[in-house]
Amino acid sequence: MSQRPDLRQRRAVLEHEWSRWVPRLSIPGTRPGGSAALRHEVTESWARSLNSVDPARDSAPVTDGGRVHQRWTSSPLYGPVSALAGELRSIAEDAGFVTAVTDESGTILWTCGGPTMRRRAERVNFAPGGRWDEPAMGTNALSLALRTGRPSSVFSAEHLVSALHGWVCYCAPVHGPDGRVLGAS
Repeated sequence: MSQRPDLRQRRAVLEHEWSRWVPRLSIPGTRPGGSAALRHEVTESWARSLNSVDPARDSAPVTDGGRVHQRWTSSPLYGPVSALAGELRSIAEDAGFVTAVTDESGTILWTCGGPTMRRRAERVNFAPGGRWDEPAMGTNALSLALRTGRPSSVFSAEHLVSALHGWVCYCAPVHGPDGRVLGAS
């Protein structure tokens, strides 16, 4: 029987690697080196993100002043998500997490979750109108899923932005019938 990893220890290792690599990668021309503790896709994302994102930022920037209702209701994801909204709310509230749906640009269009986690999420603008693409918010599961077209997870200090080091995020891109990425959730 395998043992569960100690998440506190994993977070401490990632914090150490983050404090070691992020300042180095801020220097133009520096490429990420090897580290057994860090995934290549994370360090590559850090390197790209540092061109536009301050790791000390405290929240995501806002698109259109947070007014995304029109974008949401015209999104091809609106109908399917609306049909599942009650079930999604119930699962998110019971599990104590927040779920979100973005458009193809990484702008959050819809969220649901329990009140405690929603308040925490809103503090970092993980809410409708928040921009979570890589150029806006750096390395996170939404930006990686949208970039790669594959499901992604980002734990603790794998996030570029230090305000998110207490978070774990899971995300999958949502593809249309033609294979095009419509958004992520």
